[in-house]
Amino acid sequence: MQVVFAKSVQGASHIRRENEEISHGRKFPCQDKSIAENDLVAADGTKFKFLSVCDGHGGAPYFRSETGADFAIQVVKDILMRNMKRIKELAATKDYEAIKNQLSIAIPKRWREKVENDLMQNPITDQEYLFLGEEKPDVVEKYKDGIDLHSIYGCTSVIYFSTDSFWYALQIGDGDFSISYDGKNFELPMPEDK
Repeated sequence: MQVVFAKSVQGASHIRRENEEISHGRKFPCQDKSIAENDLVAADGTKFKFLSVCDGHGGAPYFRSETGADFAIQVVKDILMRNMKRIKELAATKDYEAIKNQLSIAIPKRWREKVENDLMQNPITDQEYLFLGEEKPDVVEKYKDGIDLHSIYGCTSVIYFSTDSFWYALQIGDGDFSISYDGKNFELPMPEDK
């Protein structure tokens, strides 16, 4: 029986830093997000398991990476729910490269759309600029000029999904993914990130 599971926790360095900065009202939340769902049903009726782990960049310039990680999970899940029929067709012909190409185009495109929408609805605040300026004044100017705003939400992502007939994993950015067929031995099915 296959089971997918995930858990994200606030790291020790974020807890320590938040305690040091408490008088400034600064928070350093867990910027990593994960989800595991064992009983999803896609639009075409396909049952599948889904796992996504998104690691928010966490540095000062990436002060909305927690939100970016949430967006990444939402985007991937939605794409899989809507497009599983096509993905299954490609998997049946063993065209895994086409699956990778389609997902690696669709995921960042949809993620950027969510980021742009969020920036329109929630512009960068003076408080965010103030905190960022304490550590990275040059980045404040870049953001005020509208340059590289997507990086504010930056995160990496490791994605896994499986049906009764195949499984697939995809990695955007760094991270590790291992799989075990017997619960004892683990292997890394994806090439090391370059």
